[in-house]
Amino acid sequence: MQSPPNPFYDPDWPALARAAQQALATARAAEAQAPLGSPAHHLALAALDAARQDAQRAQRAAFPLIADYAAWRFSNLPDAKDGFSVLPDPASFESLAAVDQACVRLLRQRKEGADVSAILLRDGQPATLAAFADPAGLLSSWRQFGSNGPEALVSACELGEAIHLCIAHRWGGIGPNSNARYLHAASQLAQETILLRLPAAAILFQDEGYRLAANRETLRAANRIAARLVFYRHLLPGAGQREEFARVTLVWNGARCIEPDWEAEIYGSLPLPLRAALFAAPAPAPRLPGG
Repeated sequence: MQSPPNPFYDPDWPALARAAQQALATARAAEAQAPLGSPAHHLALAALDAARQDAQRAQRAAFPLIADYAAWRFSNLPDAKDGFSVLPDPASFESLAAVDQACVRLLRQRKEGADVSAILLRDGQPATLAAFADPAGLLSSWRQFGSNGPEALVSACELGEAIHLCIAHRWGGIGPNSNARYLHAASQLAQETILLRLPAAAILFQDEGYRLAANRETLRAANRIAARLVFYRHLLPGAGQREEFARVTLVWNGARCIEPDWEAEIYGSLPLPLRAALFAAPAPAPRLPGG
């Protein structure tokens, strides 16, 4: 079977990849250095997202045929727990998206062994959760919270008036004190969401402007947006720790998130779109044991 050509192939892909990685490093440094909540930080975040997308496109440009891309993706899959598995024919795929979807299915199949299920959540929409069910409405990207820190995967969706935000990371994976780092990340995401909808709110996050009486009306408008945010934490398995997915109740004090309830609601399963996002987002995904 003749494989279709890769529409993103570029013979000059090594140069594209080098340039993309350099641009990504520059964008990460600019995001880490920009004052949180400032117009410069907002611009740096947009530049960082664009750099990540460019890096993904440069990576895909290395393969002349769809089959070449498929063979590469399959070669990076973790070994099956029983040492035996059957892979699809790389030449059978018609698009890069179809390859990515097949990888998600294979990863899900390989984690279904008894020993793996002991530390992994089962895939499925929790009965009490409507958010994150529709992959078409889910936006996911890897974010770096803090200079030179490991990245976390942020997934967002809107459902009715609520804006649902899930931060996925390994146990202890976003800093020496993951709980404190989670609060920092949630505060940053809350501020960014407010600024996207209310640019005038930038004054609230500078020099504790949220405490000034002159900014009271702006603060009220910002607080109404903050009240729509619902946060979750997806702890990835590792080092003997079970995978965990839970809603986190946070208090918004006008500028940041405080007083967390880490176990507001713990779910027994993980929405499949969140699982797929780990492997479909532009940055390399952390590997789960057994897939």
